[in-house]
Amino acid sequence: MFVELERAIEIIDENIKSGIKTEKLDILDALGRISSTDIIAPVDVPLFDRSPLDGFAIRAEDTEGEGPFEFKVIDKIYAGHITEKVIHKNEAIRIMTGAKMPEGSNTVVKLEDTIQSENSFTTEIKLKAYQNYVYKGEDIKKGDAIIKKGDKLNATRIGLLAGMGIREIEVYEIPSIAILSTGDEVVDYKSDIKEGQIYDSNHMTLLQRVRELGMKYIPQRSKDDKKDISGRIEELIEDADLIITIGGVSVGDKDLVPKVLEEIGADIFYRRVKLKPGSHLLFSIYKEKPILSISGNPFAAYVAFELLGREIISKISNDKSVKLIKAEAKARNEFKKSSKIRRFVRASLSGDEISFPEKHQSGVLSSMADCNCLVDIKEGSGPIRAGDKVNIFIL
Repeated sequence: MFVELERAIEIIDENIKSGIKTEKLDILDALGRISSTDIIAPVDVPLFDRSPLDGFAIRAEDTEGEGPFEFKVIDKIYAGHITEKVIHKNEAIRIMTGAKMPEGSNTVVKLEDTIQSENSFTTEIKLKAYQNYVYKGEDIKKGDAIIKKGDKLNATRIGLLAGMGIREIEVYEIPSIAILSTGDEVVDYKSDIKEGQIYDSNHMTLLQRVRELGMKYIPQRSKDDKKDISGRIEELIEDADLIITIGGVSVGDKDLVPKVLEEIGADIFYRRVKLKPGSHLLFSIYKEKPILSISGNPFAAYVAFELLGREIISKISNDKSVKLIKAEAKARNEFKKSSKIRRFVRASLSGDEISFPEKHQSGVLSSMADCNCLVDIKEGSGPIRAGDKVNIFIL
């Protein structure tokens, strides 16, 4: 029995717990991590009323009437310093960008709008109270929620933390994703190859995709042997937050993964998803850890990882940015095949247009190298013509 893709994703969301392990990090090391708590501003930003430019702090009311207006300069303030002097009528203090506004002042006249002499200046500019003036807490007020639980920490958010003197932040731990490649015919890229064997591109491709998504990875292999597969799963389940098995999920004599999962007591939620390529795939949970078992055909494995593997990774990492982005685009060239069932086809997205490569077979990986999206073709669709609108998932 086939499960629709949307239902397959719902089952994942219903049965996998979000990541709950957390750790505290120095904010210097927190880039790209997911906050596990709300962060409340402990102070105002800025901490005091300050000048937004270089000039002279004055009273705005001293520029009323007819100019020019003359001011006596009684002090100078650099950023990071303060003055004890108070500004009175027709007095000014030379002030630099970022310096604290002196008592008695309520605006700043720009340096370039003044004509200076030794201890005074004149200006023709009329100013209003609190013009050219930055208030205490103008950016962030004490008590504001500046970062929410689940937010990804980018450079700006970490800069906000530093700007309030926050040194550490609690984040979710990065999940470990185990990639278990099965099969007598596949060998590691470092190994000597024998006749009838192939180098294992799937294993390396998915390991690198896990790395691209910012997760930890655990590489593992097994032979086409139930005892070996079972042993590898038992070993990996201790340290991995997700196991992805590659190969051995169809109905052949050597498709042993479903049998192994049944024998070890895994809860299997579905065995087939209604899509092409890669319909033979299993989602199961064993010892409270998810296992996604996918086809060994290169493009089929890639599609299953992108559509379902990323959904699981997003859930266990609490990282919403891992989820695929849906969009609409226009076909620049033709896809000549009809689609009896829902089909996913590789393509290259540029602007709002996609281009199909020449090779589409599920056993072909080379044409995926320059592709950055999957085209979602509805069941029962005919060929796609140039100019047709299509639904896509951006990778």
